[in-house]
Amino acid sequence: MLWVTLALADVVGPPARGCPPGSTGTSSHAGPYCVPDPPAETCAEGSLRTTGLCVLEEERQCAGNAEPDCTYVHREALSRCDDAGDCSGENVTCEVADRCAPGCGCSTGAAPGLALLAGLLPLVFRRRGA
Repeated sequence: MLWVTLALADVVGPPARGCPPGSTGTSSHAGPYCVPDPPAETCAEGSLRTTGLCVLEEERQCAGNAEPDCTYVHREALSRCDDAGDCSGENVTCEVADRCAPGCGCSTGAAPGLALLAGLLPLVFRRRGA
């Protein structure tokens, strides 16, 4: 005898990818989105960077078996910004804050390969003259 049962799952998909710097991908029953990283004063790993994010903040209704008057505040990082003029839409503001970012935060303005080559050139010329 073969028994067939119906399995119901409460599935949440994978987190959002390609989030703007200063935000982290997450997911809920409403789908994937990017959540702004909290402002920080120091970083355990990476470096502290001033980062601007266009952030959508709005009150939403709870779903599922929640109480009928249940609401929550949804915050979503939409894109990078430097000032308020860079963001558009209802309930969207530019939030600039110091946030932890991966890596050293160093920049020479040149491609990494060029920076390495520039650092090795003095060694090459020193060997030829020796």
